[in-house]
Amino acid sequence: MVSVPVLIIPVINRFDLLELVLDSIDYPVNNILIIDNSNSYTTNRENTHVLNMPANLGVAGSWNLGIKCFPHAQYWMIGSNDNVWIPGSMKMLNEESNENTLALSSEDWNTFSIGSNIIKKVGLFDENYYPAYHEDTDYLERMRLHNMKDCIKKTKIPMKSFGAGTTMHSNPQFLQKNNLTGEANRLYYMEKYMVMKNIMIAINGIFNDV
Repeated sequence: MVSVPVLIIPVINRFDLLELVLDSIDYPVNNILIIDNSNSYTTNRENTHVLNMPANLGVAGSWNLGIKCFPHAQYWMIGSNDNVWIPGSMKMLNEESNENTLALSSEDWNTFSIGSNIIKKVGLFDENYYPAYHEDTDYLERMRLHNMKDCIKKTKIPMKSFGAGTTMHSNPQFLQKNNLTGEANRLYYMEKYMVMKNIMIAINGIFNDV
């Protein structure tokens, strides 16, 4: 039985749901890393590390920090408090995970794993998407540009969902602010890839003239 090297779970609220997620784990995990962006969570669970952050790193920043905390792992499994494992689902996701694969569960980026060779070639997540949304779409686009589309595995491994955006919808202030930051992230994404597209058009034009 090959255990999960590390499970990274960023949180900012709804620790009651986080406890349900942790209780639902039914497969060996060497290290569980909770990145607490509210600086208020503690636990005595075995093999569980908690990083209490003085400020909210956001999704991309939290994912990156978790990866950098365990830099020699073959792959990293990343979860959330939006959904819990059902019996056997962690084992199934772990069997799909390796250094060359981005494996998405039925809940897509709410629970996934990413391999070390993908991080080496594509890089970490873009922290300009803050605090959440579009960092995942951006990464898929970057994988495509690195000719790594075939490394994306959209599995049907089932999870029990509490509903998308549990964090945002649990706090009216978060939800209101997210409406603004979400639009800013969307515009950044569009601008980033429009610039990239124009560069590629220019490069192709240069080579066509040779």
